[in-house]
Amino acid sequence: MNTSVSAGQLFNTSVGETWKTIADIESYPDRTSSYTEINLINNHLSGLGARWRLTRTVWGRVHTQTMEVVEWEPTTSMTLRGAEAGTEYETRYLFVPVDDGTEVKATFTVTPTNIYGRAVVRLMGKKLMASSREALADILAELSASSGSSEA
Repeated sequence: MNTSVSAGQLFNTSVGETWKTIADIESYPDRTSSYTEINLINNHLSGLGARWRLTRTVWGRVHTQTMEVVEWEPTTSMTLRGAEAGTEYETRYLFVPVDDGTEVKATFTVTPTNIYGRAVVRLMGKKLMASSREALADILAELSASSGSSEA
C-alpha cells in the first residue's frame, strides 16, 4: 500500500512571498475551507519546534490534532508532523523557483506506529490516501488563490 501522496501548485509570487504564505499557519483558518481553528501550544507558531492544535473537518467530522514543525529551511522546505489513531503523518513542502513564480510541491506520508494504525491503513488506506491527496491539492489551491496566484 502506497502511504504517500503528492500535489503541486504554481504560485505567481516570488519564492520569498510564497514561503510567507505557506509558513503563515496561523492564518490557515481564514484562507482554507477545511481548517477551522489553530491554537498555540508553545509561544511561537513559526520555526523549528513550533507546536499547535489544528482543528479541521475531515470526512464531515471535526478533528483536532497536535502538529509540530520538524524541519524549517526558509524559502526551501518545511515539514510538519502529527500523530493520530496509531499513525504518524508528515507533510513536507518544497519551494522551487520557476520563471512564473514558485512551484510548491507537497508530499503527505502516513506511517502506522502500532497494530491499530496498521489496521486503519490496511482497511481504509485507498480512501485515506485519495482523500488526503485531494485535501492537499485543495489547501495548496486555496493558499495560492489567497496570495493572488493562479492554479498550475
